[in-house]
Amino acid sequence: MKSRLAILLVVVITITALLVAGCAPKAEPAPAPTAAPTAAPTAAPTAAPAPTPAPEQEVFKWRAQTLWDAGENVYKDFADWCARVGEVSGGRLTIEPFPAGAIVSYNEAFEAVRSGMFEIDGSSGYAAGKDSAFQVATTPAMLYENYVQRMIWYDRAGGRELIEELYRKWGCHCLGIHSWGDESLIFTKEVSEIEDFKGLKMRAPEDQAAVFAALGADVRTIPGPDVYLALSTGVIDAADWGSVSMNKSKGFFEVANYYSYPGYHSSGFSTFYINGDVYDALPQDLQSVLDSTAVEYGLNQEMTATYGDRIAVAELKKMGVYGISGSPELVKRIRELHLEGFYKAAEGNDIGTRLLDSHLNFLKEIGLMD
Repeated sequence: MKSRLAILLVVVITITALLVAGCAPKAEPAPAPTAAPTAAPTAAPTAAPAPTPAPEQEVFKWRAQTLWDAGENVYKDFADWCARVGEVSGGRLTIEPFPAGAIVSYNEAFEAVRSGMFEIDGSSGYAAGKDSAFQVATTPAMLYENYVQRMIWYDRAGGRELIEELYRKWGCHCLGIHSWGDESLIFTKEVSEIEDFKGLKMRAPEDQAAVFAALGADVRTIPGPDVYLALSTGVIDAADWGSVSMNKSKGFFEVANYYSYPGYHSSGFSTFYINGDVYDALPQDLQSVLDSTAVEYGLNQEMTATYGDRIAVAELKKMGVYGISGSPELVKRIRELHLEGFYKAAEGNDIGTRLLDSHLNFLKEIGLMD
């Protein structure tokens, strides 16, 4: 009996041990030792993907017409500016220059630019018939002493903003201002006093016509290219065109023996402008090209005209042609008439009034008016 119990006990113990072993988690085999990594063969460097080419940039091709004939020294400054824009823009904006009247007549240019016939024109003076504020925008420059003073008014004393407001009213953008020295009158006879203007047959632009008419002159508006013929045939006795050097380059002193010097009636100072929609459609960097090179152009033209005048005066003396100064009474009267004209042009015209106030306040500030 005892032996059976012993055997049974051994069997139970054995079965229990097996059951316990079966429930225990199985031991994971130890991982095989990892071999030391071997260096991968050096692969040939993969070429960087070629940059995706940028879409082709739009190229703008424009036309611009100036006040000047192709033979004048200042026309070269205008043509150089057009070329300069193409250079600075990397050829993305090219401007083909045209002399006065090559695309449209000088007095049709304003509407031609507004309508998009061409993009840029060189003067606001002939737009005074559309809006009298254009007369007040730049013509009071004759009250200044020099180019620097005019530029300070335009660039530092509020002139730029007012002129731009005027142009935007008419769907354009003012690119900048340009100057061509002090203008000189051309005469076929001696003129130095107020009474000398009475009955004088005289060519004058629209923005000066009223002044000379008030002096008693018989004023005609004749395009610049026709002035030589008009002087040589006696259609006119005098002309208001440009500075001494500009008048000389036109050959006017072949048919006229006198000129006013120093200039006392006008100072060449005008704007050049562009169709507003065309300007606004330009990328901003090209707008900056136009605006910055416009300053260069204005300064270059002023230097060309001023230096050219000094040379022309010396050459004219050798030809026996001399400048005639205006009497103090004549100079004073012309300035009075100009101021009267400015006030009249500004009357009832909001922008014109603010432009005139801006000019006069600045002139008082720098001591040129009481």
